[in-house]
Amino acid sequence: TKVESQSHSWFTDIMHEFVLQRLSGRVTLWFACLSFVVLGSSARSHPADSPVCYGANLSTFTWCSGYLKAGYTCQGAMCAADTCIGTCEFCAVAYHNTVLDHASGRCCDRILQGECINPRSGEVTDEPYGFPDHKPANIFEGTVAYKNGPSTWSPENPSGSYGFTFNAPPDNGNCPSLPPQFDSTLVKTMSLKGAGSHANGCFIACNLTEVSATGKDPCAVGSVNSPTAGPAKMSCYSGGDNWLKPPHTGMCGFNCTLRNTTTYGATCTSPAAGGCELACNTLDWYSPT
Repeated sequence: TKVESQSHSWFTDIMHEFVLQRLSGRVTLWFACLSFVVLGSSARSHPADSPVCYGANLSTFTWCSGYLKAGYTCQGAMCAADTCIGTCEFCAVAYHNTVLDHASGRCCDRILQGECINPRSGEVTDEPYGFPDHKPANIFEGTVAYKNGPSTWSPENPSGSYGFTFNAPPDNGNCPSLPPQFDSTLVKTMSLKGAGSHANGCFIACNLTEVSATGKDPCAVGSVNSPTAGPAKMSCYSGGDNWLKPPHTGMCGFNCTLRNTTTYGATCTSPAAGGCELACNTLDWYSPT
């Protein structure tokens, strides 16, 4: 399992400013000193006859800035655009079959006599250890199968996990508390660096031996179903023998699957196939059906 800054995964630190590049059809996240996060280009594939509006409530997108400068229409804390501007996958929620209301800076079903019908909230969540809802985050690429563990990728099982992700809070010498839904006798918070990872931040540690023996995954209680991220199952993931310290330590995280950017998110049977990249948000890929 690798956590790198190149095409195999994402940088590990939570930063406020970044630029997205793509190399060899894979996502690469480089952090830089930029005045605005919405830069670069997007490769999301949508049917031409499906209007998409991109909306953001700036009070929840705290890792992004400079919307007006980039070309969004803004009113107060609400900003929206009728096209994907730069790294919109991190800085706005894509609302399909909606239109931009310039008067309110929102995405709406339609505009009737100057009124925005069914305005979208543009809100996302930012929970420590939770699903990174539109937020730049680690992707640990290279999951290892083990007894009773989550399904992993193979050419015969292309929908299995090729990697996993979670919202790693910063490690300031004292990791944030374990969320209340977890059983503290089965999991605990740990420093990534302290566990031997090259990544920064904190994570929820699970016991691979216990999951193998009991078939019960203590990370499952962290599963979510968000209107902006879709259903996301949390599982205890392994990166291989002695990947972390102590041995048999796993990480609670969320599945990332190899998807094809040119075929509305179909799974990939080969990581080298053209157009394939890792997708963790189940709503990232729009299907015309």
